[in-house]
Amino acid sequence: AAIGLRVLSAEPDLSSFAKTFDILVSDSAVAEGTVLTDFPVLVRLSAAIDGFDYGDFKQARAGDLVFADESGNVLDHEIDTWDEKGESLVWVKIPAFSRSTRIRVHYGRADHVSENPGTSVWKDFTAVFHLGEASGTAYDSTANALNAEPTGEKTEEMVAYAAGAVGKARVNQTGDSSVHNRLAVPDYDSFGLGGRFTFSGWFNVSSQDGWNRLVSRKAAWG
Repeated sequence: AAIGLRVLSAEPDLSSFAKTFDILVSDSAVAEGTVLTDFPVLVRLSAAIDGFDYGDFKQARAGDLVFADESGNVLDHEIDTWDEKGESLVWVKIPAFSRSTRIRVHYGRADHVSENPGTSVWKDFTAVFHLGEASGTAYDSTANALNAEPTGEKTEEMVAYAAGAVGKARVNQTGDSSVHNRLAVPDYDSFGLGGRFTFSGWFNVSSQDGWNRLVSRKAAWG
C-alpha cells in the first residue's frame, strides 16, 4: 500500500536500536556524476541478507523500522509488502541519490513506533498504485487518494497476480479484449497533468489486437 502527512515529533536516537546495517549503492545503479533528487528507492529485505532476521523486530509489521542517511537524518519510507516468511518490499525516499549514497537500516527497539507517513515518499507524484490488493479497488499511495476502480464487462477477472516485477501485480483480463477491462480513476480530471506528463510501470502483454492501450484518458469510443 493513504493517510495525511505527519511530522515526527522528534528524531529517534539511532544508537539505541539493537540492529543496524548499511546498504551501499552499486556503481551500475546510477550513472557517474548523476544525482537524483528525492528519489524513491526500492529496498528488498529477506532472510537472504546475512545477519537479517525478522525475529529481531520488536514491533508488529516493522513498526520499529527506521531508514537514515550517513548523517543520521531519518528518511521517509513506505512499506509496500511485509512478508516475514519471504521478501519484504520497502520504498525509501533519498534526498540526493548517487553512486556515493549509503542507506542505514535500523530496527529492534521495543519502545519505538515509527510515525513515518508512507505518503511522504510520493509527495512529488500525482498517483502511485502498487496493486498489492487481492482484487477490487487499487489504492493510491499518495496523499491525493486518486484510487482506481475495476471497470469493464468482466471485472471478476481482475485479480492479484503474485509474480509481479515488484511484489504483486493485477491481471487485467484473461480472454477477449473486447470486454474493455481497465482500472479507472473516476475523478481523473483532478490530475491536472496537462498535455505532457510521465507514466511509468511494468506491463506483461500476452496478446495485442491493435486496439489495446496501456494508459488512456479516453473512457469510451468517440
